[in-house]
Amino acid sequence: MTTEKKYIQTPEGQPDKVELKAEVRHGKMKGRKVTVWLDADDVVREQVGGFIDFIREHAIVGVAIGFVVGTQAQSVVKQLIDSFITPGIDLLIGGASLDKRLFHLSLFHNTQQFYWGKMILVLVNLLVVLATIYIIVKAFSLDKLDKKS
Repeated sequence: MTTEKKYIQTPEGQPDKVELKAEVRHGKMKGRKVTVWLDADDVVREQVGGFIDFIREHAIVGVAIGFVVGTQAQSVVKQLIDSFITPGIDLLIGGASLDKRLFHLSLFHNTQQFYWGKMILVLVNLLVVLATIYIIVKAFSLDKLDKKS
């Protein structure tokens, strides 16, 4: 079906009615041109209503809230690691901070640096994040939401 929309303007310049011309391609009215007049307010209501139904159907608001909360939780966990975990590890091993720890390896007169401390720090960060998620899930009983009692 091919369609052509034409807006009829009111004196104030706002569309009052929408003229919708269509050519039917299938069925008994194949090849006929049809003109339908729609109220512009109804068209807008239908489009906005469809958008709101889409948001409800796909839980977009819940996803947006989860994204914002997740971003803030990430910053809290990162600050926890930077403020307490990393200095605690540095205090235990003494000397330079863990992310600056490295060793050199030479092979055929070519020397490379391997930052083993950064790898350990990333693994510690991962363990702290996993532990935080586990504690939150257990504290709020989020693991039992989908289970039927």
